Amino acid sequence: MITTGLKPEMHYALGVAAALKQKMFALNCVVTSLLDGEHNSGSLHPLGLAGDLRTIDLTNGEKQAWFDELKSELEPVGYDVVWEGGIGVTPMTTGAHIHIEYDPKGRVFWHTI
Repeated sequence: MITTGLKPEMHYALGVAAALKQKMFALNCVVTSLLDGEHNSGSLHPLGLAGDLRTIDLTNGEKQAWFDELKSELEPVGYDVVWEGGIGVTPMTTGAHIHIEYDPKGRVFWHTI
């Protein structure tokens, strides 16, 4: 998996995702895509601002709970957290997963030095 070029904002989001999954279910977080793979037109993956997380290891209720917690933690600080529920949801979706992208829509949440 390509990680060179991944932005600090995504390192933060992936840390939050991993910590929540470990705390909630005692399971490791598996990232299935970052800068690699084929993505929809306009995707933030090639810019290092998006990632996809595996959910196949969770029950439907667990998927919903983790998704809700991720949204609660990340959306107030500029992230979009999207449930991509399976093949065909978007032209490039190959399986159910959680997509996280840093997209502050003009708001400033991070200052890098």
